[in-house]
Order: sequence, then structure tokens, then C-alpha cells
Amino acid sequence: VLMRSIAWAAMAGVLWLIVLVSMQTGTLRTSVPENDPVITNWTQSPWSASRVVFAWWLAICTGCYLFLWAMKAQMDVLSGSAPLLLGINGGTLSYSGSSSLDLTSNRVLTIGSSGGTIEAVSSLGVLTISGGISSSSTGDLTKTGAGTVVISGSNSWNSGANAVIVSDGTLRAGFGSGGINALTVASSGVMSFQNNIAEALTLASGALQVAGGARLGFELDAAGTSDKIISSVAAVVSGTITLDFFNLAGFGSGSYNLISAASGLNLAIFALGNAPAGFNYTLNTSDTLISLD
Repeated sequence: VLMRSIAWAAMAGVLWLIVLVSMQTGTLRTSVPENDPVITNWTQSPWSASRVVFAWWLAICTGCYLFLWAMKAQMDVLSGSAPLLLGINGGTLSYSGSSSLDLTSNRVLTIGSSGGTIEAVSSLGVLTISGGISSSSTGDLTKTGAGTVVISGSNSWNSGANAVIVSDGTLRAGFGSGGINALTVASSGVMSFQNNIAEALTLASGALQVAGGARLGFELDAAGTSDKIISSVAAVVSGTITLDFFNLAGFGSGSYNLISAASGLNLAIFALGNAPAGFNYTLNTSDTLISLD
């Protein structure tokens, strides 16, 4: 009877804590930009559906754990992998910190069929998902916020049928040779393929869409070997697009094909951005190919 009372008290305590946090702080509300003329303080900000759902499941999981611990009088009542599940289905995983946070390699992200958004709010914030994206994912991935999201490894899911959209900030990730079907980078977005592997990404039937002001990052290995984007349809590009380059161990002088498409590449200006020092670079642009010498 005593242990049962302790168990119920523990569950009630967790629920009360969640309610208290939601009423006294803006933790479960949508982030509001500084000096917003309409929403002047956190009490006026709308509730964040993703944060409320996260808090709800946190309360359930923590409460159940405490309940089982109190009833069984032992700590190993849950599988070690239970707290490491990470999934998005139509919601947003948001990081508002201004430093670096690594979710560790045990946490693999699963994206549901309704898609998922990863937000890094602060331009100084770096959210790393070392576990990568689960191959069982079925939705599109969208990156928002001024900060950086790093997804480790070479990521491929749903037989490469989904799209990646970088609406703002930096996404640093690799998608293998056919991990995604389409790539869109907005004017304030940066798509950097840094994952320490030179990969030729083929967009089987989707388009490469890059707006003026965006940046693309490629890793360069031995001559002729680099990150590449290959599209079988016309590219949709405009304005000035900056290309950044990062050297791998085998990097040296040579020619590198970077972007190929059925047509449309000459509708934008491709400019040289950051690149390894000590070399001269020339970007070559045609309707179907962007290359580097």
C-alpha cells in the first residue's frame, strides 16, 4: 500500500510540474523574435504544438518510469533504448540554444509521412543529430531557423523518394548517392554536404531549386572526386549562388564536376566562396554543368 501511494504521488508530482512550468514560463510556447511589435511578452505567444506534445510524452514516460520504479523497487524497469526514441511527424524539433548541443549517436531521427521540421533558432546555435536519420523514415525534411543543424553520416530513407528543404540557416548533412529525390535551398539557406565522404547525390526525378543568396558546400577529395548533385530534370536557379569548398585528405589540383542538370544552370551566377588556401580556382558554368578547375 505504501509503495502504491508513493507511485501515484510520483506520477501526480510529474504532471503538476509540467502544468506549473507551462503556466509560469514560456517554455511550451512558440519562440517570439525580439522587439516583436505585436507579441510583447511570452504570455501572449501562442502555444507550440510540438513542445506541448513533447511535454505530454515526457510526463507520461517519466511518470510511468517512476510508477514502475516505486512498484517494483528497482531502477532497470525500462529498456535502455526507450528514452532514446526521436521522431517527427508533421511537427517541429526546435533548439533555441546559442551553443552546441549533440543528441548523441544513440538518438536516431525518424521522420513520419507528414514530414518533419528541424529548427535551430539562434544563429549561434548548433544542433547535432549524431545518430542520423532512420532508413524507416517516410517524409520530407525541412530545416528552419538561423542556426545550424548537423546530421551525421550518409542519410537515405524511403528509397530516396523524399525532399529536403533548407528554408533558413545551415543544414550540414550527406545523403549518399540517392538518399533524397529533390533539394530546395531558399535565399537565406545554406546546404553543406560536409560529412567527410565525397558523395555523388542523384536526384532521380525531383528538381534542384536554389534561390539567389543561397550557399552550397562541397567536399573535394582527389582530382575528379567530390560531392556532386546530379539531376535528370531542369534546375530552378536564380540570382547569385555561392559555392563553398572543403578539402578531404586526398584533395589536390584537378577538375571537379559539381552540379549537373538537364538544363537551367546558366540562369544563375555561381560565385566562389570559401575554399582551401594555396590554390587558384575557376568556376565553369554552362546550361547543364557547373564545374571547378
